[in-house]
Amino acid sequence: MKQILLVEDEEMLVNVLASVLQDEGFTVRKSTSAEDALELLPGFRPDLIISDIKLDSIDGFTMLESIRSTKRDAKIPSVSRLWTTAAASSVRGHSGRRDT
Repeated sequence: MKQILLVEDEEMLVNVLASVLQDEGFTVRKSTSAEDALELLPGFRPDLIISDIKLDSIDGFTMLESIRSTKRDAKIPSVSRLWTTAAASSVRGHSGRRDT
């Protein structure tokens, strides 16, 4: 099963996105900060990292640069969350709500 590391500082959003991904069959590890995500990596090697860009103390780009600086994790693909509108649409669709 493919594993995803999801880094998002808004707890409600990280839970909804994790739920959508789990419903699609992925194993998801959640983190609400870049620091926590970096602490997870020595014992966990995800197939994909999905990260918010605007995180509290360390931004998503800096976190991903740090991850890529290690030989072991340099090739983990990542997606930075620049797609707020698409994510919001997916969340609405997943929750069963319809826009009128």
